[in-house]
Amino acid sequence: MNMPDAEYGTTIRMYCPGQKNWQVYYTCVGEYTRLTAEKEGKQIIITEQSEKRMKWVFSDITDESFHWQNFVLNKDDKWDVMCDCIATKKQG
Repeated sequence: MNMPDAEYGTTIRMYCPGQKNWQVYYTCVGEYTRLTAEKEGKQIIITEQSEKRMKWVFSDITDESFHWQNFVLNKDDKWDVMCDCIATKKQG
């Protein structure tokens, strides 16, 4: 999935109580991506479902901030960090 900067899209999320996860569909111009979001311990893991080679991890979640990482599975089946951010939530 190619995600150029400043691209806009739409996300639809549906909670599946039996599976205890969220089914997520993201669409942008000309393509869509199916994702699954699950809570694992104190983290939220969002995994791309067609090839399962991309995931996003939200951790260290507090009322004021969170840690966000984007991973891609490389040819050696090891996760490479593509982006690593500490975000501060806007108050007010």
